[in-house]
Amino acid sequence: MYPIGSIIQRPLKEMGVLSIFYKHVGIYIGVHLNDNKEEHQVIHFSPKKPSEPKSKAKIIKTSFDKFANGDVTNRAEPKRDKEVEVTIRAKPKNADHGRAICNEAEKIYCNPNEYNNEYNLFFKNCEDFAKYCYEYEVEYQNGHTETHTYPKKSQLRKTVEIAGGLAVAGVGILGLLKGGDDKENKQA
Repeated sequence: MYPIGSIIQRPLKEMGVLSIFYKHVGIYIGVHLNDNKEEHQVIHFSPKKPSEPKSKAKIIKTSFDKFANGDVTNRAEPKRDKEVEVTIRAKPKNADHGRAICNEAEKIYCNPNEYNNEYNLFFKNCEDFAKYCYEYEVEYQNGHTETHTYPKKSQLRKTVEIAGGLAVAGVGILGLLKGGDDKENKQA
């Protein structure tokens, strides 16, 4: 499927047309036993239930299918609206890095931490969790340590770029509209 420790993403269908820009991000941790059957699993930062406010969130370990379909409830089978494409956002640099990413995600999942119940669209979201785990320091068997840099733009940076682009476009349109009024006034 994916290398373990891969940062995976799916469209954030809850945001409608903005899902072009925003993705829900999780960490693929490989195949594990769940109720005596093997399943591909993902750890991600998500709301507890769709009916609760987003500020009530926690780290969740779930099946790949539930992650892909946006199901954070405890239903036996994930709801299927349509096939959702899950892609890799960032691969681990090597197998040791992949294991370190998974170990850090598991550690945060198993222990109370700064992510549980604290969600912020700009500063503490699913991508921040994945980035934190990705950039965790890896200690190799030879004693060498290395920290890998997360290779993608953050959700906050994307939001600022989109807002800036919309502001520039708005000013440009207003300028064109005002410029059109000046021409009409000069001709009169």
